[in-house]
Formats: sequence, structure tokens, C-alpha cells
Amino acid sequence: MTLTSAARTSPTAMRCEARTSGADRPCLQAALDDEPPMPCSPEAMGAHTGSPGTPTSILSLPSSSRPPRTRRARALDSASGLLARLDQHEAALTAPVTDAASARRLYYHQRHAINTGATLVELLQRESRQAHARQLPEMHSVLLRLGSRAIDAPLAALAAWRSDEVHTPHERLRMATPTDGPLDMPVRMVADHLLEYAITETYATVGVLWEGASELRVRRACAKWLARLAERYVDALDAEISMHDAWRPLEREAWRLTATHWYSRSAVDEPDQARAYLRLAALHRDEPLAAAYFLCKSVQGVHPDPGARDALHAWALGIEPASPLLHNLAQLVLRSDSAVPLTEVPRAAMLLETEWAELGVCMIGALLEFAHPDAALDARALAAHSTPSDARVDASASAQTLHAFWQDAAAPAAPSLAPGDVARACAARGLPAPLGEATALLVALLRAALAELPATPAPAVFVVLTLSFLQVLTLRTHLAPVDALCAVLQAALPWDLLTAYVRSDALHTAAPGADAQWRLALTASPDDWYFRGLSWPTWAPTTSAPWTPDFQGETDMLADRRAASLRAWMPGAPMTTPRAAPGRHARTALLVALLRAQLARYSGSSLV
Repeated sequence: MTLTSAARTSPTAMRCEARTSGADRPCLQAALDDEPPMPCSPEAMGAHTGSPGTPTSILSLPSSSRPPRTRRARALDSASGLLARLDQHEAALTAPVTDAASARRLYYHQRHAINTGATLVELLQRESRQAHARQLPEMHSVLLRLGSRAIDAPLAALAAWRSDEVHTPHERLRMATPTDGPLDMPVRMVADHLLEYAITETYATVGVLWEGASELRVRRACAKWLARLAERYVDALDAEISMHDAWRPLEREAWRLTATHWYSRSAVDEPDQARAYLRLAALHRDEPLAAAYFLCKSVQGVHPDPGARDALHAWALGIEPASPLLHNLAQLVLRSDSAVPLTEVPRAAMLLETEWAELGVCMIGALLEFAHPDAALDARALAAHSTPSDARVDASASAQTLHAFWQDAAAPAAPSLAPGDVARACAARGLPAPLGEATALLVALLRAALAELPATPAPAVFVVLTLSFLQVLTLRTHLAPVDALCAVLQAALPWDLLTAYVRSDALHTAAPGADAQWRLALTASPDDWYFRGLSWPTWAPTTSAPWTPDFQGETDMLADRRAASLRAWMPGAPMTTPRAAPGRHARTALLVALLRAQLARYSGSSLV
């Protein structure tokens, strides 16, 4: 018996017929990828005769009626194909870049590698909730491959080749022959354009991947890649010879702000990792105080960056003596004795609110001696996880302390130590000279800030930051250096100015009653961004404020950076709105009450 004409038109039937050599040969099964095995004997096929009741051959059905491939098979095949293509492009990316032709090949494979990797990441996200997800490539390894092999390594190779071209004048000025096509321009210009195209196209692809990411780890990885790409573009513009174009400085500033934004997002996602703060400091190298602020956060972080100490030392070496305040900080970093007299500290009204906040974090870093190996105060001993729950600011005992503070109507005595005697008092108690100088500078700045607070609310953030650290410090009096420093602070802090500020209502921000003030002190504040990433704070806001969504990152707190160039304080800046002032005033009152109660335990204290 032979196959009918209808059955012969099926590809499966033709393959079965080609594989059979005679009627006496055993039945064969068709081994197809997308179809189940089909019987090849005429009896099994049931030839189609068109008469009613006659079974129709399966082989004669249209192709659209065949069993479709499963989602699992499609996903596995797509993933394996994408991985194979990614391996091919990554292998090509390892070739050295020696001339313009090899640079163009690297650019080609890098572009296809990042597109293939982005497609693979989207596939893994889409199939992550399916039963066959474990058979797919692991997302973490794919993200690592993309970041290191498809982004960092090829762009670094292009940048290195571009840098080599700068130092070879004969290559930079060489003109290729007209038959070379794209190489009929200087090699230097080819290097500039290839690096620019590679960075911008990769940035666009990663940006689309970030917008459509459904997994948090993908968004975090994309934020890091976008930050590094923007920073690499800034470095490329800095190294470019043709910066004489009028629009190049504007382009550089735009990319610098873009890199700052993405590193700030990375710091929000992973505040314990200090690397983002170290990169933010590099992006703010033209602003010494902002750079010092980010470097101090990187050394005070839960996981400090190993390169933060060296970067801070390099920052201190580049500070000019023209600024007394920054020069004092730089000398504290260098552990030098050539500090400027404290009488030359500028008035508080000359500083912006963000500058006061940055200065507060820097002064806390100075008390910790910038994590120096021989520092008297160990930052690890002040970690928040070792603070007892009943000693935290949000504990119920803090509310009772605030009540007792408001019921005590006695006026506090003036400090018994003059600002110039603080360093000598620290030395008399065996504290190292850098810690004594930092304590003296802190007391001087605190007095200057409190003297200006009735006129402007800008220094309030400095008072909150520094008093928060001192409150945590007083909980570790079992440590000998901390006990000696607390004794000096009890005699040096301007208690009269602090009490006068928290009990006054010059800014019309004081909350009525101790209960209302305690609740207001625990409300979320924009100042909480300055505490993020640090290892010692114990603030835990229990109530969210209506303006909290206005601040999506730490760099949003630097809102009056534009005013820094004008050297004028802007009352309309987001940080200085009347909505945030009551919270700062309440926090200051709570911190002053806690400090008075904890430091009054010392024998001979004037606060008893």
C-alpha cells in the first residue's frame, strides 16, 4: 500500500517515506523536534478517502493545528541562544586595541554584547515566576558579566587607546589615505567619536533596561552602570583636547549632574556601601567642602571604602590656606599642628544651610579622627547596633527626660572652659592632639551657630547633626577616651546658648508642650538623609512628613547649591521652608535634654 496524495504533501510523511525501503521493513518513528512520533504504516495513518466515518490522517492536518512548542522550550532555547551570542561577543571583546580598525571592531562587538545582554535580562525577568526558571541562567551572574565584560572592560580599553593616541603626536596628526574610508580623518578624532558613541549608546540601552526593570537587583545594577557611564563621559570630556567649544563645559556639567544623580540613587538603594559616596566626592572635586562631606561619609559608613582614607588625604593636600575653615579641616586630616587660630573662623551668616550640614558631618569625622588607625575613638564601638533600645532617642525614657527638662526652670551656668582652653583640657586628660583640636573647633562652630540662630535658621541643621553624635557618644562612657572627652564636653559646651535657643520661639517654630515636641522630634525630616549610611545614628522616625516625597535622594538636599555661587542665603530653598523648622527645633530640644541628663552624672558637674 502507498501513501495517498494528501498524505504525501506532509513533510513528516515525506521524511517517513524517504526513510522506508520496502513494505517488509519495520515501522519507523519520525524523530522531529516540534512534533510527537508519528506511525508510518498505512493502517496506522488511516488514509483519507473523503467518505463519512473514515478517520482523517494526522499527517494531513494543516501545520497550524500541530501541537505548539511549550513556553518552557521556547524560553530555554532563547536563553541558550542569547548566551551563545553573548559568549561570542565577549570573546571578541578580549582582543587588544592597537589601531582604529581594532577599535571599531571592539565598538561593534560591545554594542551587540550589551544589546544581547539586555535582551537576556528582560527574558530572565519575564520568566522568573515560571516553574522552569531554575533551568535558566542565574540573573546575578548575567548582571556581573554585563557590568564587567560588556561595559567596564571594553570602555576602559577604548579610553586607554584614546589616551595613548594623545601621547603619540605622529599618530594624532597622521592623515589616512582616501581609500581608507572612515579613517581619512585624524586617528584622534576617530578615538573621540568611538568612545562617545560607545558611552552614549550604552547609556541609552541601560536606561531603557532600568525603566522596564521589574526586579530590584536589576534596577540597582542599572543605576550603578548609569552612574559609571556618566562619570566616564565626564572624564572623557576632561581629557578631550577640543574643549574650546563653547558648549563643551555645559555638556560636562550636565553629565556631572547626571552621574551625581545616579550615584545618589545607588546610595539610596545601598546606603551601607560607601563606594557611592567616594565617587560623589570625586565628582565634587571643584567644591572642596562638598567633597570633604562625601569623603567623611565614606569613612563613617557601615562598610567604609578602603580607598576613602587615601582620597581624604589627597583632598587635604590640595586645600589652599586662603580658607581658614577648610584649612583647619585639612590640617586635622593631615594630623598637623599648623592649624589656623580659631578666631579666624568665618561668621555663621556667611555659610549656606547645605554648607552647615556638610560641615556638621565633617566635624563628626574630625572627632573620629577620620578613621585613622591610631584614633582614640573607635567608630566600630559607636555602631548603632550596639546601642541599647532603652537608650535610643525614640525610647519612652527620652520622653520622660524631655518632660523633666521643661519642668526644670533653673538657668544653666555658663561653660567653665573658654574655647581656647578646650584643646589644652583634652591634652591634660591624655587625649591626642588631633582629637583636642577637633573638639575645640566643634565648640567654636557650635557657639557661632547658636549666636546666629535667632536671625537665620540655616545653622540649625549643624546643631542637630553634632548634638546627635554627642548624644550617642555619651552612651559609651565605659570607654576611657570617651569618658575623658565627655568630661571636657560637659565643661566646654555652651549650655546657656543651647537652653536659651530651645526655650525661645524666635522663629515661631516651637511646639506647645513636651508631648507634642517629642512626637514632632520623631517625625521624618529632610535632615534624615544626612544620617543615611552612617554607622552610629539611632534616629528612627515613626511618622512620615508630608514633604518627604519631595526628596528622592541625598543630592536633593543640596538644593541651594546654585546659591553657593552667589554667596547668598536663599530663604526659599527647600531645606529652609517653615515646614522643616519645627522638627529641627524639637529635635534640638530633645537632644539638649538628653545631653544634660547624661553629662550631669559626672562628679563636680555644673549641671547638677
